[in-house]
Amino acid sequence: MILYSKMTNSNHLVTSNYTMTSLMKKYTLVGFLLCIVLASNAQTAKLKKADKNYENLAFEAAAKSYESLAEQGLLDENGTHKLANAYYKMGDLKNAQPWFEKIYTSGKANSEETYAYAQCLKWVGNYEKADEVMNQFASSNPSDLRSVDFKKNKAAFDKIKSQAPKFELKNLGINTNFADFGPAYRGKEIIFASSGKGGGSVKRVHTWNGEPFLNLYSGELNNGEISKVKTFRKKINTKYHEGPACFSADGNTMYFTRNNYFDKKFGKDKKGVNNLKLFKSVFKDEEWQAEEMLPFNSDEYSVGHPSLSADGKTLYFVSDMPGSIGGTDIWKVSVNTDGSFGSPENLGNTINTEGNEMFPFVHTDGTLFFASNGHLGFGGLDIFMSRPSGNGFGAPSNLGAPLNSSADDFAFIIDANQQNGFVSSNRSDSKGSDDIYSVKITSPLLPDYKIEGIAYDARTNAILSNSTIELFDADGNSQGTVTTDENGAYSFVVEQGKNYKLTGKKENYYDGTEKANTASLDANNPILKQDLKLDLNPMLNMVGLVLDAKTGKPIEGARVQVIRATKPFAELDSDIAGGVKREVEGVKVGDSYTYNIIVEKSGYLTENLTISDVYTAGKDIKFQANLDKLEIGGDLGKMININPIYFDKDKDFIRPDAAAELDKIVAVMQEYPNMVIELGSHTDCRASQAYNMKLSDRRAKSSAAYIVSKGIDKNRITGKGYGESELTNDCECEGNKKSDCSEEQHQLNRRTVFKIVKM
Repeated sequence: MILYSKMTNSNHLVTSNYTMTSLMKKYTLVGFLLCIVLASNAQTAKLKKADKNYENLAFEAAAKSYESLAEQGLLDENGTHKLANAYYKMGDLKNAQPWFEKIYTSGKANSEETYAYAQCLKWVGNYEKADEVMNQFASSNPSDLRSVDFKKNKAAFDKIKSQAPKFELKNLGINTNFADFGPAYRGKEIIFASSGKGGGSVKRVHTWNGEPFLNLYSGELNNGEISKVKTFRKKINTKYHEGPACFSADGNTMYFTRNNYFDKKFGKDKKGVNNLKLFKSVFKDEEWQAEEMLPFNSDEYSVGHPSLSADGKTLYFVSDMPGSIGGTDIWKVSVNTDGSFGSPENLGNTINTEGNEMFPFVHTDGTLFFASNGHLGFGGLDIFMSRPSGNGFGAPSNLGAPLNSSADDFAFIIDANQQNGFVSSNRSDSKGSDDIYSVKITSPLLPDYKIEGIAYDARTNAILSNSTIELFDADGNSQGTVTTDENGAYSFVVEQGKNYKLTGKKENYYDGTEKANTASLDANNPILKQDLKLDLNPMLNMVGLVLDAKTGKPIEGARVQVIRATKPFAELDSDIAGGVKREVEGVKVGDSYTYNIIVEKSGYLTENLTISDVYTAGKDIKFQANLDKLEIGGDLGKMININPIYFDKDKDFIRPDAAAELDKIVAVMQEYPNMVIELGSHTDCRASQAYNMKLSDRRAKSSAAYIVSKGIDKNRITGKGYGESELTNDCECEGNKKSDCSEEQHQLNRRTVFKIVKM
């Protein structure tokens, strides 16, 4: 029978009896892929035989052949690369290390080989050299998430290496000389995968690492020990790989990993590779029912390592499906009430790297535990934890030694009380390739470093419940969103020694922001208090009305320009009712304001207004502009409110105070270039009529000449004196008439009129 297998970096036809990659663990996805190998023609040359085994993913046999060639001095450069990678793919980093070192020192290592060499150095305990190699890897690959993680967390990881142990580990008696790993809780049972529980008559092995195939087994859980081990269910186990698995809270729904082998048929991708798939089975009538494949499986990629949330609504798994960041990523998918599934979602680059992330376990409190060789660790796969944060998970934290070691440490699970659990590892004291260790947790895994606070009204200090608070990291990436409770309180789980930004939002309020730095947090002081104050949005409008000053009727189409704090605020056109309206944004209750308003309309004199007050919630900013219509015969001086123009006694020259008023007329005539005006000068009754007529005429012409001197065409303004011929009151004093008017009454007659003659 011919089957195909897939490796992270290559896809090849494999030639041996019933062999399969180890997608169930480590450097291939989930650690096992099926490799049924065709019988090949005998190769007389050892190098050809070694290369053939390597290409067929028979890494154990390939490594032996390459080693034999090396002893004879016949191993070439290409063979050295393959020997190093063969050991690495089997998870034998100890034997891979000297060959990667040879490649690295020769300057021929590619990026992935450089990274692999650093991992191998950690495996043999040479952390100083490993850091040196990682620095080179990071320099050559600055955007690689593993490089970013190394640079960002190196100092924090050095502290983790020196922290007091939080775990006590014990190798279990159920372990064999082969692989035993991946425990899962099912009530008082532990379900795990093993390739060594089949007895001494095992004949079928897979050529990836020469070990027997995996099956699922169950054992009784008692005080951290596993006993009375037996085959889980014959209907679940096949003659190929099964495991790992997970179970619903009631233990009656099971998700498990298996080769793409269903109804005694092998599925293959377009290249003939047999991938992994997830299956589901339901316990009913004291029996596990026939398994079904999950809908997001595919012949073209692998899916495995399931973990179900406590409420059963979210299934986490591992895959190299399209959209993955690295070799293997952790994904999630919603489980609907009718048993259907949503669309798979990648957990993103906070969790996943260009390396391998696998073996997710979601605790009842929502904390994610997983294994990774992409995040900064002790070597091989390390265990990391990530607290829930908003709609996802916060940055992962390495759980430190002795849970993690220079070897592969993975498949970590803990009970609801976070006191006891299990981990799988191939560390130096393991009995076989992988062993299951019981774990006793002696101190909290991580203090819950938090940023907590209360949202307040910035002006009244009133508590703001139901406010939305969002947390951002130093790079502006959202770390989650929460809603303040009835006491206005919020809380985020954060990392120690990081810079954050908080943004608060609430209806009818402006966004509030605060910065927060968690460098001061430690085990004795794990909470940073940071309140947020939000300014009430006054929800104000600027409301204006434009009217004809004479008739009081609304003016449609007037252009209204509003300036606030010397900057343009709005340009509006009055509607049919003469009204304008604009929302006022970005202001605070209690602040003072000043607005300058310019209102223009063709045929009307421009109006300039200034309004000042204090912003008050619910109190709109209002103004009214009364525009004077520019009509023939209208007095322009009255329209623009110029002050009286005075002359010295018996004089007609323009004084400075008079020039200032005449400049206002000049400005209007410049604005309306077709306007023609007559400047009429009037006197009171004192002195003779003839004298007053001549004096007023001289003064009128003098004023008109001043306006012309400012650039106004002489044909647009004429000066005419009226003497005392047009008194505005009864203050006559000619001939036999003698006036008893006051000086103020006489002043009313000494006036200058700017009559509009033409527009």
